[in-house]
Amino acid sequence: MDLKYLPYIIIIFLGITGLVIFIFFLLKNKMKIFNIIPIARETIVDSIKDNIIVLDNKNRILYLNPSAQNIFKCLNINFVGKPITELLPDYYNYLNNKADNPELSVEIVLLRKNHKRDYDMIVSPIIYSKEKLIGKVVALRDITEQKQINKSLNFRIKFENLITTLSTNFIRLSSDEIDDEINYALKTVGKFTSISRIYIFLFHNHGSRINKTHEWCAEDTEPKIKELKGISTENIPGWLEKLKKFEPVYIPDVSKIEPKSKEEKKILKSQGIKSIVIIPMAHGETLTGFLGFESIKIKKLWTINDITLLKLFGEILANALERKKAEEEIRYLSLKDKLTGLYNRTYFEEELKRLNTKRQLPLSFIMGDVNGLKLINDAFGPKEGDKLLRRIARILKSCCRKEDIIARWGGDEFSILLPKTTEKDSEEILKRIRGSCLETDDQKIPLSISLGTSTKKNYNCDIRTIIKEAEDWMYRRKLLERKSICSSIISSLERTLQEKSYETEEHALRMKEMSLVLGNSLKLRENKLNELSLLSALHDIGKIAIPDEILMKKGKLTDEEWIIIKRHPEVGYNISGSSPHLVPIADAVLSHHEWWNGAGYPRGLRGEDIPLTSRIISIIDAYDVMTHDRSYKKAVSRQDALEELRRCAGTQFDPSLIEIFTQL
Repeated sequence: MDLKYLPYIIIIFLGITGLVIFIFFLLKNKMKIFNIIPIARETIVDSIKDNIIVLDNKNRILYLNPSAQNIFKCLNINFVGKPITELLPDYYNYLNNKADNPELSVEIVLLRKNHKRDYDMIVSPIIYSKEKLIGKVVALRDITEQKQINKSLNFRIKFENLITTLSTNFIRLSSDEIDDEINYALKTVGKFTSISRIYIFLFHNHGSRINKTHEWCAEDTEPKIKELKGISTENIPGWLEKLKKFEPVYIPDVSKIEPKSKEEKKILKSQGIKSIVIIPMAHGETLTGFLGFESIKIKKLWTINDITLLKLFGEILANALERKKAEEEIRYLSLKDKLTGLYNRTYFEEELKRLNTKRQLPLSFIMGDVNGLKLINDAFGPKEGDKLLRRIARILKSCCRKEDIIARWGGDEFSILLPKTTEKDSEEILKRIRGSCLETDDQKIPLSISLGTSTKKNYNCDIRTIIKEAEDWMYRRKLLERKSICSSIISSLERTLQEKSYETEEHALRMKEMSLVLGNSLKLRENKLNELSLLSALHDIGKIAIPDEILMKKGKLTDEEWIIIKRHPEVGYNISGSSPHLVPIADAVLSHHEWWNGAGYPRGLRGEDIPLTSRIISIIDAYDVMTHDRSYKKAVSRQDALEELRRCAGTQFDPSLIEIFTQL
């Protein structure tokens, strides 16, 4: 035998030997292998989480896996051989009453532990040889959680789409349409989320109070929008604490509300509210209000995702309201006078064109000019002047009809347009305005406005002529009233000065008497004597603008307080310059604290550069103060007062005037 074939012979031999051994092993373990398969199959079926029911071809139960036994509570009950309807009474309804239907996939609902559970039921046929049906396998898979997840996901997708749509709607709206769109949005979201009430509260009065401005209620829920106005934020301390941090307030069960929120609990329980969500509404870093979602019938559960969408909804509404507010402010500024709230001149002139028709005749026009505004501004500052203008504006509104157009024509001028108003009726309105001004007694100076009126009776008459005529009458009236107005203003200033300082009416009378005696001895002219008489009462008029706490202070004044006190001659000068009757004494008022040696204030004048009337008044004022009691000092004798004046002659006082005065 050729040795070269030896390797092949060995390989063949080993292959045959291995095959024989494998066949022997297979025959020996045949029964064991085939016994494993049903055991494995049974183990798989028993351990599966789905609920498995095996039926015969007559729908009788052959087998239930442990999961199925558990849900049907038949662990110790033998259901084998019983019809499937013992476990599933509606089994044939699931099959659409087709008992021969071998295959089915349908969702069913079963009551388990007093709770409904959703199942996906799959019925599969068991086929033997030659397609013979010998039974069925019914598999029940619990899909309750999955359905809830799908439902929640579907809800969120729809809610997101809804919010997007509502947001888009607001973009194209004008400010006049925003309120209606907000009400529609509340209704849409309220119905979609199946809540009882949805509303908006906005803060006002510097955040101390809240007003319910918008509300939607379900059909069986009582509206509360009219009742919930001007509520103090002290009633919602717990909510406010979170809202200020821009955090939502979620109370799923009002009965379990935290003890620290007892005020809120009281409010909610009184209205029968079961659960609530409060969403902060803000513009930038400012909390402007909040959006509320109330559930009355049931305890409404909201997920984190739901609340996130509610916050987005709140932002949309807050932005819409802020845009409305901004546009209304712009419109207001374009039509109204910001200070008084009346219409501005631009709007007035537009209305003048609109109402200048035959149908509105007779068309009356009133022009008014406020008296004493400059004096008020100079004496008490622009704030008091603004207060005066606002008071006049309120009087004009109270004396006119709703259809009348009232405007601030200029700085201190007002105009009124009265459609279908006769000349006689407009004169009655003038009387009402004057009467209201006289009845107002809480102003720094008497409230007064000079008025003129004119009426257009013929359509062909130029309206500009009517306006000019009303202005002319107003200025004539102002000239006629000038003396009485100035007199009342001066009297009011004197009263104010007496109320604010130690200057009494008796002090003013004594000074007037002494100044006239000294003036006559100097042979002053009558106009200078008149100035002395007026200066005696009003030389310290600038003190009416000094705060009471400084002016009436009994202790030593601080350096800052002295600076304020030393401003009163300048203030007095401004006041005097604002009134025609006081202009002649303005320079003397400014200089009555100047010293002969130049050490006085406010300008450091010396000698005869100081007005003569100022030098006279300073001597008489010092003498009268020394010889009469004040709350902060006792009076000295006349002789001691004269000695003090002589001592200060040449420094504080004019020495020649001191000599004459001491002789008198």
